[in-house]
Amino acid sequence: MGCGKDDEQFPKTYKYSHTDQTQQRQYVLTSPLTGSEIDINTGSFGAYWGDLKEQALEIMLVAFELKQIDLLSENMVRIQIQFEEEFLDTTVSYSIEDENLVIESLGNSDLIGYDEEADEFYVCGLFTAVIPGPNVPNPGQQYNQYDVEECQDGANLNDYLHYVVGLEDYMPLDTVGIFITKLVYPKQ
Repeated sequence: MGCGKDDEQFPKTYKYSHTDQTQQRQYVLTSPLTGSEIDINTGSFGAYWGDLKEQALEIMLVAFELKQIDLLSENMVRIQIQFEEEFLDTTVSYSIEDENLVIESLGNSDLIGYDEEADEFYVCGLFTAVIPGPNVPNPGQQYNQYDVEECQDGANLNDYLHYVVGLEDYMPLDTVGIFITKLVYPKQ
């Protein structure tokens, strides 16, 4: 985790600073499994994009109310999380694998990530929604709903498009909206 002198001094404290919702795209499906990017201000998504981003942020702040992260040593991390009225303060082990910080107790989850270059943690949520196109006469439950779930390490917006269209049978001309919400925790 870094090469500088200060990088070896513990503890290191990371607290919530800001939200990043700049990774965003809207696609129109050209086939059931591929799409072309269109302007995010187009159509229904364009009209409600700001509201959707605000709702996704609210969901994440409630569901993943991470207060503080403290790196205590080269292999121990303290995490403080608020769940509604319950406060959890726990110390767990972590390791560095392929230059990624892996918190052992989270298993394969990519919910809490670490950006070594910026020396900051983040909680990452993926927002996805699909609006039926004009050739869908009777849309099912897979349409007009949104989902917020954890991001996948290393995935980009095109990867997420392939993930979303692989979940259901969508039709050409359906519209897919995708954006990332990151709660950012820089070193204090």
